[in-house]
Amino acid sequence: MRVSPHSLVGAIPALYGAAGSAWFAAAGYVGNADPVETQKDVAFVLISAISIWLLQRWALRKLMSSQLESVRASRRSQQEKSRLHDILMKLPVVLIATNESGEYVFWNNEAERLLGYSEREMLHRPDAANLLRVDPEYDLRMRRAFQESSGDARGWEWKLRAKDGFVRTMIFFNISRSAPIPGWHSWAVGVDTGAQDTMESRLRALLHHLPVACLMTDAAGMLQYLNPAAEKLFAYSTGQVQGRHPGELIALKPGELEIPHMAGNPGPTVIGARTRNGDKIQCRWRCMPLAKAVEATGFLAMAEDITDFAQ
Repeated sequence: MRVSPHSLVGAIPALYGAAGSAWFAAAGYVGNADPVETQKDVAFVLISAISIWLLQRWALRKLMSSQLESVRASRRSQQEKSRLHDILMKLPVVLIATNESGEYVFWNNEAERLLGYSEREMLHRPDAANLLRVDPEYDLRMRRAFQESSGDARGWEWKLRAKDGFVRTMIFFNISRSAPIPGWHSWAVGVDTGAQDTMESRLRALLHHLPVACLMTDAAGMLQYLNPAAEKLFAYSTGQVQGRHPGELIALKPGELEIPHMAGNPGPTVIGARTRNGDKIQCRWRCMPLAKAVEATGFLAMAEDITDFAQ
């Protein structure tokens, strides 16, 4: 039979009060003690019993309140861990983690999407890393280089073989030394470069055949590519302009041809320019961001020579 703490709180003082009162009453009866003194003794016992009962009740409430708060805190902690796990699983980048033995202990949805292997296939399997090897020599060379970098790598390019046999080139950022996570000996965030490279190569192939001058910049507005029409118009080759600002090379005035700023204008903008030969021309510019999701990875500017019409 299970006895609850609440019943003990009432039972112990009650037994004490009843036993004490009976003792003093019996002692007074047998010993012919003063009835007034006997009543005082019984009152003292009863008051003591009530005091003990109140004190026990208060202590029990405090204890149960503390235990309840501990349970609630544990539940909140578990809920927060579960919520964090869900967030990490749904990140739009690859997130993987290993233990000290090199076994995978975390493998998110993006890793499964890009590489084809599920959590069940990868977690806590000593041979899981072998599934991703392009070839043993390449993998050994990359791991040695990673160890020489003190296990802290940023922008680390690594080729991995997916489940379908396709070799993906991925860029990893591993900062587990400087940002350790309990339970994860090493962890890294990775992005697939294949989709980005394919998009840019297809775009350049399309721009190559356009009769209008096209310039591609990075997110900071530095030139990365000129199509043949732009090379002809400005008399620069792509190799001569890469990594340089258009304002430095072809702008007539300082501060002009800020392509990222121009991309915010809804319509075309007429701004003068100069060629490598020193010729001044008038161009109608149309600029737009090259976006991947919501972040601009670069900008495209189209320049139409309207010098003859302007005159």
